[in-house]
Amino acid sequence: MQIEDSGKLTKANVIIAYEISSKNTKEKTRFHNELYGRNNDGLLFRIPHRKLANCVIEIPQRNLQDIRSVFNKYGIKHQLRIAIPERNPDKIVKITESIEDVYEKALNYDSVAFSLFLLDKFEKASDPALDKEDLEDELLAITDTVEKWFKKHSDAPLSTGFAYIFKALEVTNGKSPEIIRRDISRIKESLKNWVIGYQVLNESKDSDSIDDLLKRYKTQKV
Repeated sequence: MQIEDSGKLTKANVIIAYEISSKNTKEKTRFHNELYGRNNDGLLFRIPHRKLANCVIEIPQRNLQDIRSVFNKYGIKHQLRIAIPERNPDKIVKITESIEDVYEKALNYDSVAFSLFLLDKFEKASDPALDKEDLEDELLAITDTVEKWFKKHSDAPLSTGFAYIFKALEVTNGKSPEIIRRDISRIKESLKNWVIGYQVLNESKDSDSIDDLLKRYKTQKV
């Protein structure tokens, strides 16, 4: 395995694993030229980075949007992982292979299961004991997953709500830890109400009155 290092990386970084189709060689070449450059003069070599393996790179979180714009431009499929605080190449391979990416797994959840997944993640992110870098990493992973979920399940119940959550998380990004936690708590409470309301309506019968539905909602909310 080859490790390339063009500068100092901190704990607040991400791993990008991507997949390139061999069908379109011209697009593949253009993508590589823009990302790496013909003589190591591409976008990637103007920022701190490490090549962990073929199609696996590690970059600072602050440069993520610049790099992702290249992936999106050429339609390159990619996944984000929180960086591993380990620098031994052999150990990196073993750890990466053993990871069960809970965020990628959550993309296949239905609306209720995904809501419960997010509520759990929001609860952990709200913990004051979580340091700034870990909080930012968690926020990044949650935001990326919410965006992918509502685009994948655009017709699913609560999909519009998740689109609003994504926008709210985007606005929160880059703020102080205190504001991030405050915003996450507000988003969490809104999501709780949405999912309870959806479950009540989904389980209701045609004979149920509005009063019955409201009573059931208030009971579950408490």
